[in-house]
Order: sequence, then C-alpha cells, then structure tokens
Amino acid sequence: MCGIVGAWTNIERLDRQAIELMIKGVEGRGPDSQGSWVSKDDNIVFGHARLAILDLSSAGQQPMTSKCGRYTIVYNGEIYNHLELRCDHFKGKNIKWRGSSDTETLIELISLLGLASALRELNGMFAFGLWDNEKKQLTLARDRVGEKPLYYGINSGVFLFSSELKGITAFSKWKGKICKNALSAYMYYRNVPAPLSIYEGIFKLLPGHYVSVGGNGSVVFDPVNFWNMKNIIIESKEVRYVNEDEYVEDLNNLLLDSVEKRLMSDVTVGALLSGGVDSSTVVSLMSEVSSR
Repeated sequence: MCGIVGAWTNIERLDRQAIELMIKGVEGRGPDSQGSWVSKDDNIVFGHARLAILDLSSAGQQPMTSKCGRYTIVYNGEIYNHLELRCDHFKGKNIKWRGSSDTETLIELISLLGLASALRELNGMFAFGLWDNEKKQLTLARDRVGEKPLYYGINSGVFLFSSELKGITAFSKWKGKICKNALSAYMYYRNVPAPLSIYEGIFKLLPGHYVSVGGNGSVVFDPVNFWNMKNIIIESKEVRYVNEDEYVEDLNNLLLDSVEKRLMSDVTVGALLSGGVDSSTVVSLMSEVSSR
C-alpha cells in the first residue's frame, strides 16, 4: 500500500511545499520513503509515500518519468504480470531497465502502447496519476474492481487527487464544504456511494475507469470505462458445458495462479487468518505454491 497525491492549476505556481503537506496526509500508507516531482512550467506537482514491495532500491522510487521523458507517473498498487509484460512487449527492443519495479514496467508500457491499450494488458490492483508532457494532459486511472482508492476534484481553483481524502484536505488552500447529497446518502446507506465523497466537488473515481483532464485549462469530468465484467461476459464467445469436477478443477487452478502471482515480493510475505473458509483456503494455497 502506497499513498499518491497531486495538484494541477493554471492560476498559480505550485512548489514542493504544497505537495509535501499533501504527502503528509497519506504518509501512513507509505512509511519507507517519500518523493515529489514538480513541473513548474505546467504548474503540476506529484507526491508519493512508498511502501516498498518490489525493487527496494532507489530505482523503484516515485514519482517516475519514462525513458522518453514524455510521461511521469505516481502510482499505488501492484501489477502481478509485470515480468510477463516485459517479456511479451519489450523482447528484442534492447531496453535498459533501471530496476525491477512494476512501476517502471507500467510507465514504459504506457509509453510503448498508449494508455488505453496498456490498461487492457494489466493484471493487478492500481491507482495512478499520469502526466503526458506532450499533450499537457493529466490522467487518473483505477483498477478493474477498485481495490485501490482514488479521489479527485477541484478546490480553490486547483485540481487535486489523492489516495485518501486526508491528502486532499491537507492542501494549503483547502476549503471544505459538506456535500448535502452525500450526507443524505450516508444517513440512508451508512456509507457514501461512489462517485460521491462527503465533500462537495470531490469525487471517487469508479472502478475500471480513467479520467483525463485536458491541457487547455478546462476540466471535464467524463470518466471512461475501460473494463466492465458484464461486457466481458456478453462478448465472450466461449461457451463450455462441463461437469462439476471440471468446474472444481478450473476454480482450483485459477485460485492457485492468483495466489502464486500475489506472492511476488522482495519482502517477507504473510497472511492474516480470520478463521473463515476464504482466508484458510488462501493460506492453504500459499503453502502449496511456496517453497518454504
């Protein structure tokens, strides 16, 4: 778990002090290191609080800029198939990797394929902010089922985003106003349903969506749905009629593959047991695919 924050405005200059306050709001998500990036020409700043899992060296630190210099990313999550992506898309391209982090894989994949195509290749959980220096465009993206949180919106004339509301409210010129619709929904549902947040003008990015902010100074909140389970089922042309034993075997193989991918780490991996069937199953599968 890491914390990401960012701010963009055409009204005023932003500096590292502005982003450092926002990073402090999410520092509990990333105790290992902190980083920031400022593009003064474009009045955009990124911040990152890191929990190091893959590539513990400085080569995995964020924010990170692509080798071509066009893209800069601040990212929270883990791409489970990132090593396969390196083999599938960069074989023979003579790319010199700076390290072994999935962050580097992600930003170079975007640089190679473009954002929309890269998102379709990812198997993982993620939320990220991406600056395109050529288009002067900021894009936020969230994983297929929303494992990683991401909030965004405008406050005091500044476009803000963060893993948590605390990162946004830490902005130096923050002026919070409770959203009446969100408050009403909270009283009814005992939670604030997406895309609303408790603050007016601040939203949750929906799972499986990305939203881009144009570089002409205008902000248009028009999220794009890049993945939808219902559409996947409808578009699937494979229809299988099998017996119960085959379904059980298929499910077991899927779970084994899923658990094994999630054990990829440069730090010690453990599990929390609740005593239920699900966590016990996960630990059993961990034992089956682990060497120790």
